[in-house]
Amino acid sequence: MSCENLHEFWDTFPWLILYLKSQLPSPVQMEGMIPKYTLHNNVNMRHNHFPHKHVSPKSATTVDGRVLSGKTSIEGVEQAAAVEKRPIPQAGGHQGRVLIDSTDPQRIIKKTKRNELKFYRSLVNQLERPLLPSDSDVWSDWRAKFFGPWNHKTEAEEVFITLENLTFRRSNLRTGQGDQDQLFNHPNVLDIKLGQKLHDDQATLEKKQRMSRVALETTTAEFGMRLTGAQLWDNVRGEYSGIPKSFGKTIDRTGTDLQIKFNTFFPISDPRLSRVSQEGLTYSSGGLPSGLLKQIIDRSIIPKIQRILTYLSSFNWRIYGASLLIIFEADFVTLDSILSSSHSSDHHVDQLLQDIASVKIIDFAHVQLADSPDPGLLKGLQSTLNLFYQLSLQLDSHLT
Repeated sequence: MSCENLHEFWDTFPWLILYLKSQLPSPVQMEGMIPKYTLHNNVNMRHNHFPHKHVSPKSATTVDGRVLSGKTSIEGVEQAAAVEKRPIPQAGGHQGRVLIDSTDPQRIIKKTKRNELKFYRSLVNQLERPLLPSDSDVWSDWRAKFFGPWNHKTEAEEVFITLENLTFRRSNLRTGQGDQDQLFNHPNVLDIKLGQKLHDDQATLEKKQRMSRVALETTTAEFGMRLTGAQLWDNVRGEYSGIPKSFGKTIDRTGTDLQIKFNTFFPISDPRLSRVSQEGLTYSSGGLPSGLLKQIIDRSIIPKIQRILTYLSSFNWRIYGASLLIIFEADFVTLDSILSSSHSSDHHVDQLLQDIASVKIIDFAHVQLADSPDPGLLKGLQSTLNLFYQLSLQLDSHLT
């Protein structure tokens, strides 16, 4: 894989940032900001407007003979090029480092624990093995595609692996002109932590106590899931707003306000404020029309979670710290263009609606084989499904 023009930035919410970064026209730099990443096509991930200036890129440096750009401290690489810095909230996962090859936006390079490489190399094959000789097909669309380690240094505790960029998505169908529809322009990205137990058996006593406390004090213990954070596209302001990682910890552990706060991840643009409030929905002029959002939920997100739940019900494993990553296009202009284009027949539109969301399990650094399915993971998936079922009913009530 060519690694020319690789960029590096904070992993505050890698899948979304990686997609935005893949379109960069030129390096720019912000002053006085904290986490860094590069954005493209005038996309703003800030909450406020900050002045910025253009600077000339510095000469590139290499790692293992690979040309990199961007600022990185991975394996001793010094600053190689200027990047744009803007503050964004921590939306999910730990802060770390992720690289992307700008010449191949469909792939990312993730720095992770060696156990995650082990999962992709061997454990996943054992888990996905057909249950019966007659089962010839293995369905792997529940996770990101794995393309192997990025380099030969695979014995260290922290390694680099190459994965599918989940925010780079095209339709499976081709148009009359032979091109595929680019489905993600400004996607919303949601991270939901799964499982009732947040640590594995190898964790230190201090971590076990801390993670057990977090589970008991949040919706994790009762529902097997916790809303971790999101990045939401605002169609009016033309920028992203973030729901921080801490948001899920503010929800009552018994779930009394779980549905209402879950609905804030799915704002609707219908200007009927009083009625929206009564229905427990969230209004935002920059959201999507309720009818379109309901179609995305009913025809793409819910079926995908249902299939993942059914498929993983046969896995004999324990998995800790994994998340359900939900990505769907939220740019109304893009959606309108895709769904109303001249080549879109009813069948084509139906297929596009099925493709318009991506739902995957991510983060496999803590996976162990077991003699039964993971009850906490399955409970979390079912709880998430129930939230979507209820949201769909609320949207239906809003539309009638």
